[in-house]
Amino acid sequence: MAEGIRASAYLIALRPDALVGIVLDVAQRDDRLYQSLLVKADRSAGGGNLSETLHQAIDRATQIDDFVDWREAGTFAGKFDQATDSPAELLKPATAAMLVDLAEYAMARAENALEHIDDSSGEMGEIISTWVNCISKLASWRNPIRQSWPNTFSV
Repeated sequence: MAEGIRASAYLIALRPDALVGIVLDVAQRDDRLYQSLLVKADRSAGGGNLSETLHQAIDRATQIDDFVDWREAGTFAGKFDQATDSPAELLKPATAAMLVDLAEYAMARAENALEHIDDSSGEMGEIISTWVNCISKLASWRNPIRQSWPNTFSV
């Protein structure tokens, strides 16, 4: 605990550019952190790169060279989960079309990956369920009992 306080105090005292340098140095050695930073950067910029960045992250996270046994399945699922980085954040009228596209893509890639994974723990299934739940929520927007599509929704 004391080490965490010491490290925290050190980081707080740094100039922003020095802190950025440390984070980028660590990210160069940790692909998951680097990919997470790219997704967060594209999300905060609100630019058109987010869809492309997420597609690439999904590709990297679902790339399999050999069978993934049950001991490694959790690590694989963790990479996939981090690559998709909360699809619920895309559950907005402005990004709904991107959510549908990414959900279809992520679920297809996950389905292909599952052919080479012992997911007996169900971790990949839970991640896929997250995507399905987001699409279900999106579909409820169109439910005629509730109302028509939100006025701001555009595809």
